Amino acid sequence: MKLTVSSENRLSGVTLEQTAEPTMSPNISVGMRHLNLSTTYKEEWANALSRLLNIVPKLTQQTYATATNTSLTYYPGHKYGLAGTTNVRAVDGTIEPFGKSSTDATAGIKWTYAHINVNYETMPLSYVDHLIEESWDPIIEFVTMPSRKLYWDASQADPLKNDESPARQVHMSRWSYTIRGLRGLPVDLGQLQGAVNSVAMYSPTYDLTFPVGTVLFKAPHIAPSQSNMGYNLLDITWEFVVREEYSDAGVAQTGTWNKGYKAGTRLGQTIYDDAGAEFAQYASEDIGSLLLEEV
Repeated sequence: MKLTVSSENRLSGVTLEQTAEPTMSPNISVGMRHLNLSTTYKEEWANALSRLLNIVPKLTQQTYATATNTSLTYYPGHKYGLAGTTNVRAVDGTIEPFGKSSTDATAGIKWTYAHINVNYETMPLSYVDHLIEESWDPIIEFVTMPSRKLYWDASQADPLKNDESPARQVHMSRWSYTIRGLRGLPVDLGQLQGAVNSVAMYSPTYDLTFPVGTVLFKAPHIAPSQSNMGYNLLDITWEFVVREEYSDAGVAQTGTWNKGYKAGTRLGQTIYDDAGAEFAQYASEDIGSLLLEEV
């Protein structure tokens, strides 16, 4: 999926008027793992909602085709110019009325002014990281190895019987990649499900790269949600299973999902059919196209 970050200044020509009412601001909270800031702006009541919508982030202009051609446009939240920081941006806010009130037959009660209370926090420098969440859970699978070509003695006089086959650990991981606030699904989702990666894939949160053929797209988990304007949205989690194997020298192996275990060997081996072509249990597709990529 392609992510375009809009360069549009949604507050062009607007001067945000910070106020020390009803409480002194800005207020800053800092810890080793966070920097949060809250401040209050004064605005005319009639403009308050549109102003806040242009302060907080939004994801819009979504077009859906195949996963490769799916396009999203992201508008980052307002950046607060705080000395000593790099990327403190608005995440959400509230509106509180003040001043004189009046009643309108159509719009109900109206006020002269509004306090717009905005919450800011330090955001990742990568815009992709604004929109995704990842989890990573290592697991172990035990595989029974063939007993042929294995012996109980160095002279190879005492071969292993079938019921004496050894088991070995295969290192695997459950990788979940969540994108929130989508308005549709790629049309080739069914084709990609159950396939392995035809190109290397990268996890930005964990800074891990997975070689070709080591990631299986298990299934999507789709939860409905709603935008602040009432649009139906989808929070989608792509569920992957990573199968890892390393040589004695520590080199990561490729194509692990489509390999088998040959008698007398420790690592998975390529299997061939009767026509001499590689036998693949799983189709190879560009499942990495399901991930967000900034363009």
